[in-house]
Amino acid sequence: MKRHDLPARIRRLALALGACFALAAAPALAADAVAPPAAKPPAKAAPKPPAKTDSKAGETAGDKGGALLTRDELRQCVTEQERMKRETSDIVLAQAALSRDRAEIDRAAAGVETDRASVDRSDAAAVDAYNERAKGRARKAESYQAAAKSFNQRVDKLDADEKEYAKACTNRRYDEKDLEAIKAGK
Repeated sequence: MKRHDLPARIRRLALALGACFALAAAPALAADAVAPPAAKPPAKAAPKPPAKTDSKAGETAGDKGGALLTRDELRQCVTEQERMKRETSDIVLAQAALSRDRAEIDRAAAGVETDRASVDRSDAAAVDAYNERAKGRARKAESYQAAAKSFNQRVDKLDADEKEYAKACTNRRYDEKDLEAIKAGK
């Protein structure tokens, strides 16, 4: 090795280490940037139609007056209520999966940070392996962000559906015979 080559080698090594640090720091900086918005709590199941019976004609008394729900309207309300219950249970399962994914990402980030200090920067293979782990963690974080966005859209849609259901069905009067017929499959 010639004496005048040493500074060039040091510059190349410094450049390579700088690139490694930049790649290693990117996921750590991205960890702050990819923090997901607070997950919305799962939507509550829609309330069942009121069950107080009026002694007059077998009607169910609601808080509002007005015309009785027709059998078709009541069938639509019951169907929508069942769909919202299924969607709520699906959302609860999706929220649990997102929580597990978030915990895995947090563990991976902690592992990457721990490995960062112990990486032999003179060993290109060790630096490459570290960078791959950091990139893998960043890919998981991006995937999580997309899933969280989709999850939040589902929750927002369910909230909107519940509001629409409340307007159309909650506290509306209906004939109990119609409800029994619908439950019997008629």
